Amino acid sequence: MDILSEEYFEDQVFSDLKNVSKLVSKSFYDCTFKNCDFNEADFSDTMFSECTFKSCNLSLTLLKNTKLQDVLFDECKILGVDFTAISQLIIEISFKESQILKCNFSGLELIKTSFNDCTIHNSDFYEANLS
Repeated sequence: MDILSEEYFEDQVFSDLKNVSKLVSKSFYDCTFKNCDFNEADFSDTMFSECTFKSCNLSLTLLKNTKLQDVLFDECKILGVDFTAISQLIIEISFKESQILKCNFSGLELIKTSFNDCTIHNSDFYEANLS
């Protein structure tokens, strides 16, 4: 399957993707992304459900109207990402051993979000519900 031309993906593993600038209006179900570089990628209007990102670079990734449902970020670098642009009020995501730097979570319902063994610096959690 070609990640750039197809729109729907289920139970797929994507490894070592580089220079992917747009994954717009796509649906990913039960997919795994390993060692992918999504630096400055546009994920607008895309759905990720039950997906795992393992050792990926998600720096400056655009999440406008993106749906994140039961998503795991494991050992990822996440820099400058505005999570307030996603399309849902309650975020169901997990971060494990990831670097979260200069990200915006302000005002979000993070009650179903976990941060396990992560490094978090200069990120905005103003009025976010973490309880």
